[in-house]
This record gives sequence, structure tokens and C-alpha cells, in this order.
Amino acid sequence: MPETTIPKMSWKGRLIFALVSGLFFTLLLCILDLFSPSSFYSWPALIFQGVTFALLMGLGMPYFFSRMGNRFLQVTPPEFTTDELLRYEGPANCFRGKEAVGGRLYLTSTRLVFVSHKWNLQTGKTALLLKHITAVAPRKTMGLISNGLAVTTTEGTAFHFVVNEPTLWIQEIETAKAKAMT
Repeated sequence: MPETTIPKMSWKGRLIFALVSGLFFTLLLCILDLFSPSSFYSWPALIFQGVTFALLMGLGMPYFFSRMGNRFLQVTPPEFTTDELLRYEGPANCFRGKEAVGGRLYLTSTRLVFVSHKWNLQTGKTALLLKHITAVAPRKTMGLISNGLAVTTTEGTAFHFVVNEPTLWIQEIETAKAKAMT
């Protein structure tokens, strides 16, 4: 079973993230300063704050998450039966009411299992037998971002997940369902 890891960001990615976040933060401060009755910041102060924010967000945060993220986001994998094979897994969110619960999604030869990490308000496991899944479709998160899955069961219950590469998840689930039915 692979260990849960945070993907590493390249130095180019870190620098781009630092530049964009620093510019965005500085622009936000400029807009707030424009609409305030008196000027709070001088241009040197705005530039200093933007550069400081860029260094913290672009370089400090990726370093922090690469060092500490695994400790905070550990997930205990579900118990697998002896005849159950792990087919696919990845980080995911499962919507439980209004909360997007973070954790990992596991696809086995017989089940689709979501296990939350311990830093959620709602924790626990959601397990769906593949034979009870009637439909798997792509879903847009907040109606905008195409990174979701809608899984419908024979009872008519819909489960909504946010995953990386939802089309790949749909293919894997459909393949696993077809193999489970034979």
C-alpha cells in the first residue's frame, strides 16, 4: 500500500506561485487602499509586503507542507479482505452535507471506499459496493470546476467526490464494475 504523500512542487512552480500570489496580494492591498478614506500604505510599504507575502506563500508554504503535511493528512487505509485487490487510490474530498471532507478514495475489486483524515469535523469511512453503484458521472464543483464525481447507488443515493483526474476515476470504476460483474 503506497504511503500518503504530498506532491512535490518544482522550483519553477514555486517561483511562479510566489510571483502570482505576491502580485495578487499587492493588488488587493492597493485596491483596499484606494477605497479607504485615507491612505494606509506607501508604495515602498506595499512592495515590501508583496515581496514578503510572495516569499512566505511561494517558498515557505510548499516547504512547510512537504515537511509537515504528511503528519497532518495521514489516513489509515481501510481493511481489505483477502480476495479484494486495490485497483486505484488517490486524495479526495467527499461532500457530507455542506462540508467537503478531506481524505483518500480507494477503488478495490469489490468496493469504492472513502476514508477521511483526522482533521475534519466529520470523520469516518464511506464504503460502496461496486455492485450497488448504478452510475458514475463527472461533476462540476460549485458548478464551475470539472474535478468531481457523482456516484449514484441502487438506493438512489448520490455521493459527490472531488478527485484529481475524474475521467480516469470514472474509467477505473467502470472497469472494476465490469470485472466484478463477471
